[in-house]
Amino acid sequence: MWKKIITELMESGLTQAQIAAAVDAVQGHISGLLHGKCKIPNWQLGDRLLRLHAERCSSEHKAAA
Repeated sequence: MWKKIITELMESGLTQAQIAAAVDAVQGHISGLLHGKCKIPNWQLGDRLLRLHAERCSSEHKAAA
């Protein structure tokens, strides 16, 4: 799940560093989630990632429809 969310955020044009900055995390944590080294983020980080994904990716899906 987290790999897909981060991949879609990257496909929307963000780098891992930009994702990390947007969710108040370090780039290494984003990389760990992306590559499966870290399986589950803490609640706050997970919530921030989901919100960022909703902002960045759902608007793209609406525009494509």
